[in-house]
Amino acid sequence: MRNRKNDYWKTVTGKRVVFFLLILFVVLINFCSVQIAEFLQIPFFFDTWGTTLGVLVGGLAVGLVGGIVYNLIMMTVWGTSAWVWAFANIWVAIIVTILNRKGWISIKYPGKLFVSGIIVGLTTAIVIIIILFTAWGGVETYEGVLPTYDALLDVTGSKTIAAVGEKFITTPFDQIVSLFLAAIVYSALPSKFILNRRKK
Repeated sequence: MRNRKNDYWKTVTGKRVVFFLLILFVVLINFCSVQIAEFLQIPFFFDTWGTTLGVLVGGLAVGLVGGIVYNLIMMTVWGTSAWVWAFANIWVAIIVTILNRKGWISIKYPGKLFVSGIIVGLTTAIVIIIILFTAWGGVETYEGVLPTYDALLDVTGSKTIAAVGEKFITTPFDQIVSLFLAAIVYSALPSKFILNRRKK
């Protein structure tokens, strides 16, 4: 009986069930993380670590679909324009996939994992800045980052520099923590739930 249960997860139907469950978990993890961050009013969202975990466990498709669905759901919380933030999740899924294929996203290599967090953070900051200036004219909308933004504004006197600087400060930290969280959880998961086969 135990062998039959284990074999089920190797079937096409079993893999499809895992695929959709993983997408659901990506959405739930991102949603719960951002709700906690907003409640605590911290200058981080941590709403892409579910996307990263989805990529590690299920591959690029899981990360992409989960990240997009999450942002579509957030339209009911942040307003209809929130869909544009899906591009940040899309980018995270893509860049994490690339780094993961190089073997850098692993708790066994904390140095490479840390560097990966910086790479993902800096490049994601660029995507976020583009979204911020394209959709909102560079005006910050999240109260959690306003202290950092205001501090930079006091020093520079420039709203543009403050907005850009804040993203380059907060986003790398956000992504470093997110990658380590995802890598730790991934390393602890049973192999039967891993669709994206790679050495942990």
